[in-house]
Parts: sequence; structure tokens; C-alpha cells
Amino acid sequence: MSSGVDQSRSELQAVLQAIGETHGGSSWPYGLEIQIEDWIKAGDERAPPQFDDRQGIVTSSFFQRLRKLRRQSNGWYYFDNAVTFFSKDQWTEKRALIISEWEARRFADNLRTRRLERLREIVQLARADARFWEAARQDALQVLQNMNLQQAGYDARVPKSPFKVIALTHTQL
Repeated sequence: MSSGVDQSRSELQAVLQAIGETHGGSSWPYGLEIQIEDWIKAGDERAPPQFDDRQGIVTSSFFQRLRKLRRQSNGWYYFDNAVTFFSKDQWTEKRALIISEWEARRFADNLRTRRLERLREIVQLARADARFWEAARQDALQVLQNMNLQQAGYDARVPKSPFKVIALTHTQL
């Protein structure tokens, strides 16, 4: 590898570290590598950066320098348990893996959110349905009667709540 490529890689790493500093005061823009790459690949230096530029380092020349360093280094840096340089081919594979993991997490989060929303709807509907609760209470009472628990002296303690009836049924077995 030529010293020019080594120099470009070293400078690219330093610029990315500067982005980490301006974004959140850290030594690396953790989790922003893909967004930063997308920003420079788009080629619009007037587009807002994909990070918080709290120190005002983003200028036209900064943007052009970052693009040039990316091209000259023939790869990209990513924090993968340590700051690691990936060649262009390696980065293409790593990037696809990262994006697929993001999409899988997003899908799982959306599914979890939809399930919770549906559960809230069901609970809200159930709370509003007095006939449902009365039927559940009657069913639980029928279970008690079928088990002859009332004859064993439990008839005076039959609660109004179906949950208490069910709990009583299970604790007395």
C-alpha cells in the first residue's frame, strides 16, 4: 500500500474523529458512520450534515476534503468494537449487514409496538364491556359449582371479581 493511501486513511480517521468531537464531544461518531457516508456520497455540500455540528467545523472545504479522503482511502472507517478500516469491498458487505440488522430491529420494534397497541385496544374494549365481565364471573362461578367447592363451605366467600374467583379456584385445588 502506498504512503499516499496510508496518509489519506490517517486523515480520514482524523476527520471522522473531529466529527465525533463536534457531534457529541466523543472521540468517534459512534453509529453515524453510514449516515455520514451517505451525506458525502450525495455530493450536496449545502445539505445539512447527518450529525450535530456544535463546533461549526462543517464548511464547503471540509465537505470536499472529506469526500476526497474517502475516495483516496478506497474504503471507510467504522467502529466495530474498535475503530476499524474496511476496504471498499469489505465495507460494502459490512454496510449491508449493518443496515439489515437495523431493519430487523426496526421491524421487531414495530411489531412489538403494534402488539402493545392492539393489547391496549383489547383491554380498553374489555373494560368497557360489562356483559363480558359478568359472563366471565358467571363462568368462574360455574367452575366452582362443578367442582363442588360451594358444598365445602366456600359459597360465602365467592367474590364478585372473576379474577378473584379464578384465583380462589386455583388456590383451593
